[in-house]
Amino acid sequence: MKRLDLAHLGIAMPRIVAGMLTVAALLAFIMAILAPINDRPDLWRGPPDEHGHRGAARYYVDHWLPPRVGDPATLDSYSRDYGFSYINDPDPVYLLAGRFAALLSPVTSNADRAFRLFNASLLAILAAVCWLRPGAALAFAPIALSPQVWYLFSYFNNDALPLFLATLLAWQVADPESAFNRFLRGTGRGRGWGGAVAFVVLAGLLAISKKNFLAFVALLPALIATRYLGLGSAVLITITAIFGATWYQNWYAIPAPSAAWMAGIAATAVLGVMLVRPASRIPRTQTLMRLGLLVILALAIAVPRYAWDAFQHGSLEEKRVAQGVLQEEIAKPEYKPSQIYVQREKAYYGIELRARGTPLSELFSPQWSWHTKTFFTATAAYGWIQFFSPPFFYYAILAGYMAIAAIYAFAVVRARSATAVAGFLLVCAFSALTIAIALFHSWNNDFQAQGRYLFPILPMLGAGLVLVRDSLPKRAFLGALAACFALALYSFVFTGLRHVPGSF
Repeated sequence: MKRLDLAHLGIAMPRIVAGMLTVAALLAFIMAILAPINDRPDLWRGPPDEHGHRGAARYYVDHWLPPRVGDPATLDSYSRDYGFSYINDPDPVYLLAGRFAALLSPVTSNADRAFRLFNASLLAILAAVCWLRPGAALAFAPIALSPQVWYLFSYFNNDALPLFLATLLAWQVADPESAFNRFLRGTGRGRGWGGAVAFVVLAGLLAISKKNFLAFVALLPALIATRYLGLGSAVLITITAIFGATWYQNWYAIPAPSAAWMAGIAATAVLGVMLVRPASRIPRTQTLMRLGLLVILALAIAVPRYAWDAFQHGSLEEKRVAQGVLQEEIAKPEYKPSQIYVQREKAYYGIELRARGTPLSELFSPQWSWHTKTFFTATAAYGWIQFFSPPFFYYAILAGYMAIAAIYAFAVVRARSATAVAGFLLVCAFSALTIAIALFHSWNNDFQAQGRYLFPILPMLGAGLVLVRDSLPKRAFLGALAACFALALYSFVFTGLRHVPGSF
């Protein structure tokens, strides 16, 4: 009877998770429709930075190709504080949302509302995939843990799309029965070519999306290596990825040529470890060839965006210079590059704390409270970070998160599998990297204690849960998940929907 109950739980769990995501998507649509739209960029109200994101997407309602820096048709998208526009980023969300609004114009003439519906539709797609593909349930389950994630899908921003892409990729890479893994094995009906195409599109778009999701992109080859290329190669890939990510973030200064040499040596070492054993050399070579093909095709999606910018401006460096010149012209005095880099004492107080001599440890002091602000804004902070749930909510949901983490760790031990252990260590390592990058950004660049910067951890956790799904204690996991979902539901309805629609 006990085994029968567990079997029923295993069958029911995907439906339960899909039901949770459906409710979350419905709430996101309700918030997208009811929440007022801020048409005054000089007023700090409404969802954070939505005005700037909408301005970037609005250009693509009537255009297909990215503009030059300072194009007159894009000037309303530039921040009056920083003098910066999201439209100059390679992020594909603005083109996709702009074309979505153009497609939806017969239904609604309000493009700004259509941009919100675009993001809410992404959450609805995840819910639909979860209903249709039960194997995706655990990869998608982390989306149900935080009402802040649902809120993120209810207004227009550049966080929802990469979270959507990464969640789908986590499922495809971690689930051994996914079309992507069938392609790598060269087995199954159609040999998984549909999964290969999906992986190429998802990875290519994610690579040019918001930069903090590059930590998740770096995790993918290490996860793939644990299953097909050996644990030794996964370790080397992880070390190389973390070293490269921290170098890219300017944690330390190494000349680009030296970094290139080091990357070449690391790649050679990885290949050597992969192919050292004669018995596994042929199948691993075949897998590498398939992966190489996918990487080339994904780059064919990502690289043209940068090539177009270089073509329009002469080079990417000239584009960067043009952005700096325009920023100097239109930014507020305390945000101008001349103030930030020359007269720091006159610049905005939260910029370049490291260069001003602020110790990293100071960010955890009451003056800055990076850790507490990041936690609050990762769980429930609505409006322009002005509406919070009662204190008990944050204590309760933190306990729920700790329970989920403990259950995951228990499942890893219970699995007694090298793949499960490796996946757990990778999830921990790249989650720590994500947190460290967010902290370093607040210290080195601009103090932004924003929990959404940590959301790449959600698809990482989803991938880890899929790897241990056979050993996961289903009752305990569903209990903890349901508790977090209930708390999230309470917060979204009684704080978010109660306060945001009438906030201005």
